[in-house]
Amino acid sequence: MNNPSQYLLLLWLAIPVAALAAPLNVFVTVPPLKTFVKTIGGEKIRVSSMIKPGQNPHTFSPTPQQITALANASLYLKSSDLFERAWMSRIRSVNPGMKVVEINPAPNALESDDGQDHHHESDPHFWTNPKTAIAMADAIGNALIAIDPAHADLYKENLNQFTTTLSSVDDQIRHKLRGLKKTTFLVVHPAWSHFANAYNLTQVAIEHEGKPPGGRAMAALIELAKREEISVIITQPQFSQQSAKQLADAIDGEIVTVDPLSLEYQKTLLKMADLIARGAK
Repeated sequence: MNNPSQYLLLLWLAIPVAALAAPLNVFVTVPPLKTFVKTIGGEKIRVSSMIKPGQNPHTFSPTPQQITALANASLYLKSSDLFERAWMSRIRSVNPGMKVVEINPAPNALESDDGQDHHHESDPHFWTNPKTAIAMADAIGNALIAIDPAHADLYKENLNQFTTTLSSVDDQIRHKLRGLKKTTFLVVHPAWSHFANAYNLTQVAIEHEGKPPGGRAMAALIELAKREEISVIITQPQFSQQSAKQLADAIDGEIVTVDPLSLEYQKTLLKMADLIARGAK
């Protein structure tokens, strides 16, 4: 074949159609799940998180740009109605043909001690338990296969590797927390109930429903921290540190920020385990 243009045309026609397809657009609610989807979907999936790092999911509202982008999405992966209830109907209306899949395997959210007269509030941060994260990853893999069966083998292989990684993270956390004499830890916002439940820990939160503690509640927190010999108070970037600073000053403690909504899922959980172990000594 002497004509270069004809040769290039034949090469182009020889490329499978699937290889030319653009990545499928998938949306999730929170950054950790973006990490899950990207790990499992690889280059076949373009994933976006509605909530960006540092944003508060309890006060979040979709931007016009996000609503526009959702019109081209193939799949929305829901994590919790506690985050999505206020704006899910708007998301569905902009793209009625978009598949919406619930990936939370534990519909009954744990209740978390908020440190103030034993009131409770539900905790939608299910992924902070690696065992639950494995179930969520499996649901993600199944959802990707359902909308893109042509790449099922790739998704299954990536899912198996990710499951192995999550199991390793769970093992590492158990090793870090082995033999703790004190198992209570202090946080500003009660976002670690599922982590605490997984490792037989007790989470106590400084705030309640976004409100700082009153004088009596703060005194009780100070007493608890001294009794349990807690030296670390864990905050997250979405919430004020004012109450944490007040408590830290009273117990000569340390404030450390850990974001349960971080994209760095594995690193975040291992850091949390290290802090609890250090704060319990």
